[in-house]
Amino acid sequence: MGESRGFRAGMIRASGWGRRSRNACARLTGAGPLGRPIMGVQTKRGRRVPAISEWSFARADEAASLAGLVNDAYRATGPVRGWTSEAHLLGGQRIDGDMLRAMLARDDSLILQAHVAGALCGCIHLEKAPPAGVELGLFAIRPDLQGQGLGRSVIAHAEHWAAAHWGARHAEITVIDLRRDLVAWYQRMGYDFTGERRVFPYGDERFGVAKRSDLAFAVMRKVLPGATAP
Repeated sequence: MGESRGFRAGMIRASGWGRRSRNACARLTGAGPLGRPIMGVQTKRGRRVPAISEWSFARADEAASLAGLVNDAYRATGPVRGWTSEAHLLGGQRIDGDMLRAMLARDDSLILQAHVAGALCGCIHLEKAPPAGVELGLFAIRPDLQGQGLGRSVIAHAEHWAAAHWGARHAEITVIDLRRDLVAWYQRMGYDFTGERRVFPYGDERFGVAKRSDLAFAVMRKVLPGATAP
């Protein structure tokens, strides 16, 4: 669900988003994008569905589990195939632990993790894009929990953090332009095309093995709440 770079360990406090640390990650239990409580379940159209109970920033020693989540969501490596899978377009891996640890070493680069009942259920990468932007990517929700509103919560939490702590006025994300269903989802979340396209890294199997010759990334942008369009 979007392509990008990076991650770095962090700290989140129950009173809101706190200072970051490379070596520690305190989980936030029961706080939403604006610090409001989130209960163990939430109602969607009359049925009870999982709700995010904890947030954390990824650490280097969590790279293996994080890579498993991302590969499962993007490449359908597990028993359940989610609607965000790109397995019909790409084979091989989406990412591995070494790539994630290298991303961790960069400045102003974080991966936010979401947990349901103590289990990792989603993630999104944030990387500062001066002078006033944030690049989002590596956005993944566990396949068996997709379609239940968790993705909306994760991206909203990331946008709020970037605006509050980095002063981000807009967010950008890239998506394979052939993924019309995914493009439509981002449009519903307030993102629109910038007109920029980026080439797919053919030949670099660290990012997957292409099954088509016409893959490219479209760049989408959203003006964050409280900001004005440039």
